[in-house]
Amino acid sequence: MSDRLFVVAIACVLEFASLSAADAGFVQSFQMTGQLGLEVTGAAGGNLSMASGSLTLSNTPAVPVRAFFYATDWQSGGAPITGTFNGVPLMGAVVQTDTTLPGISYTHRWDVTSFITGPGNYNYSLSGLGPGVNPSLPAGSTIPGVALAVVYNDPAASANTLVTIMDGSLQLGEGLTTTDSESLTFMNQVAGPTTIYSFTVFDDSAESGEVVSYNGSAIGGPIDNALGFNATLLTMSSTSVAGSNVLTLSTDPADPNVDHMHWALAASIVTPIPEPASLVLAGLGLIGTGVWRSRRRPHGSRSMTA
Repeated sequence: MSDRLFVVAIACVLEFASLSAADAGFVQSFQMTGQLGLEVTGAAGGNLSMASGSLTLSNTPAVPVRAFFYATDWQSGGAPITGTFNGVPLMGAVVQTDTTLPGISYTHRWDVTSFITGPGNYNYSLSGLGPGVNPSLPAGSTIPGVALAVVYNDPAASANTLVTIMDGSLQLGEGLTTTDSESLTFMNQVAGPTTIYSFTVFDDSAESGEVVSYNGSAIGGPIDNALGFNATLLTMSSTSVAGSNVLTLSTDPADPNVDHMHWALAASIVTPIPEPASLVLAGLGLIGTGVWRSRRRPHGSRSMTA
């Protein structure tokens, strides 16, 4: 692979910001402005207490800005998940649960920035051996899915590109027979075109019709095993406004059998719209270039024909 020069973004990182009451169970684990890119990938885990496989990165350079690996589990009582990522033991997990209904769904997050070495496949092997809290399930964690989010320097991006990662555990449809929705607030955003990622587990296609909306406008759905059994990663496009923007997952109001699922990760990357002053300066630069070129042309020069 040829060497590439990556410009290190001069940025401000805001981590673990407080969220509104509606976001209970989630934290803003990363926010950064700079010449940045974002790559998110995921895989189904099989709902077993052991999970293994690989995740593929296509765009990430050899030295990322930040990388988080996620494993979800269900009915484990918060028991630890152990394992390896790319052959390196996973240590120091941050474990999060839904604070409105604790003890059911959990998200484990590891910082794997130092494990990422560029594009390619990254193998993982996980084991959840804790006592389950549901006697009808096997002892230990049931791991329905994993995800990987990587922020990297991108010299082609705007210097004001904004990346935000939020993660945790929110249960959707825990009432089972009523319409439900959960919302997350992306704070301190800039205005501009936005790519949004949403990772959920324990979804299924038996109950469908879920809708993902951003600031009240539908941008995606349904949530039906897009990664395989009981796991979905959606990549969606929208437009952010300056300030706060709300991402909402809603079940189908026409389906009385609500899909009970676990929302584990939401991330966005915003390409800011240039401000009018920037556009004026750019226009003046083009005009100046035109004047300079016209002055270089010799007076009275013309093409000669035979």
